[in-house]
Parts: sequence; C-alpha cells; structure tokens
Amino acid sequence: MKKLLLLFLFCPLAALAEFYPGTITMNDGTVKTGFVEIPGTADKNKVAFRADKKGSTEKFSIEDVKMFTVTLKKNEEATYYALKLANIKTFKKEYKVDKDKSWVRMIVPGKVNIVAAYFYSGAVMGAVASTASSGYGYFFWRPENDYCTYFHSDVSSGLSVTIGAFKTLKKFVEINFEQDCPQLAELLVKDDIKKNGLKRIVELYEKNCGK
Repeated sequence: MKKLLLLFLFCPLAALAEFYPGTITMNDGTVKTGFVEIPGTADKNKVAFRADKKGSTEKFSIEDVKMFTVTLKKNEEATYYALKLANIKTFKKEYKVDKDKSWVRMIVPGKVNIVAAYFYSGAVMGAVASTASSGYGYFFWRPENDYCTYFHSDVSSGLSVTIGAFKTLKKFVEINFEQDCPQLAELLVKDDIKKNGLKRIVELYEKNCGK
C-alpha cells in the first residue's frame, strides 16, 4: 500500500492549499474550531489548522486526530477520518492492515460505512489494472474498528458500478460480510447496483442484517 499514492476523494481543491471553515476532533475528544486545510494526499501525516483564516498555522499529526469536517463551496460538508487501510492478500480471503493511518472521506454513512480515497498508481488494490491508472478506492468501515477494508475501485464515475466490475464487487462483498451477513452478496442485483450505486449495499445491509 506504500507504493500507492492515495489522494483525497473529490479533491482537486487540495491542490489550492485553501483553508476551509471546519473542526478537527482529536483522539482525546478535544475539538478545534476554525479553518482547516485539506491534506493533499491521503497518506500525508499531518493536517493544517488556523484559528483565524489568515492567522498562524498549526499542524496536527494524523496519529492524534480522530476526524475533521470542512465546509466547502455551496455549504457542502465533507468529513474525513484517520484510519488504517486494509487490502486483500493475494489469492486469499484475508486482509492485511496497514501499520500507518491514512485520511479517508465519508461517502455513505450507516451501520457499516463506505469511505473512500482517490488513487494514482500502477498496480494497486483488488480490481485495479496493473497499468498506470487513477480513480477511486472504496472501503467498508465498521465504527468499532480503526481500519477499513477495501472492496471496490472505480476509474471512471465515482459511486457507479460498471457491469464488468459487478462480479468482482460481489466477491469482495461476500468476503467482507462472511461472518455477520453472509447472504448480502446474493442480494445484490446488477441493474440495481448500476442504477443506485454503492449506497445500495449499505441499504441492503441495514434492511436485512444490520438491525
């Protein structure tokens, strides 16, 4: 995973090094309110903060931060968490969890969350081709864990799922929910996922397994 350059999901904004109104929540529960700069890459180990927009800059280590939320243009809120990423081991159903944390953005909240980051790499997670490519990596995150598990990549259209990727997606869902919702993968319907996107997985989980 170290060879993977993980950039922030939906964040060409990060390249502008702009500070946005927001809050940083530390691991000890302390909340900093002011202006936050979105880190340029998911594996950048610090987040910058200012009490005033043009004031002095403090930087907080990813190891000390639980999450931060910023208000973007048009009052859109974006929330990022400091989590370890877990990738499937080759030819196995087991995940290997990174030692270091990365920044990931909340995409679909629920009893099981979907979080994501933007990647640019040659050979990366799961279904991503071995040639140079960029796109979005999606992960399941159970709130009781300090890591999230990979299940899908998309080099085209964000939350949608192409027909060709459906079989691979279904397999990763089966692996992720083998213990607490073994029927979930079979509840996935190709046209339904294509139409409604990845949020449909969370909806089906909560309806059938997450009570």
